[in-house]
Amino acid sequence: METDTAVDAQQLESLRSALVAEGLRADIRSTARGTSLKVANPEPPGLDVTVMVRDGNYVWEWGAILSPVSELSKAVEGVMFVLRGPSGSPADLLPPE
Repeated sequence: METDTAVDAQQLESLRSALVAEGLRADIRSTARGTSLKVANPEPPGLDVTVMVRDGNYVWEWGAILSPVSELSKAVEGVMFVLRGPSGSPADLLPPE
């Protein structure tokens, strides 16, 4: 199924806005592979993921489905879980002192 890049970009923008509101950095990028959203946790630096839209789903860069685009909150929760840990705290990802 061919994707509509304008619709994909709108859906990624919705996800970007929601993730920025949660304190993450997120930038939409256009590459030869299509439009994607690179999301980074500012603390600790270096943690990032890429999300794309395929066939009505938000998908991780490796192709696994994150959530349907109709379930924006589920996509936000999934990205935050990966980048911040289940409690939502960046400190959860740091090694113990």
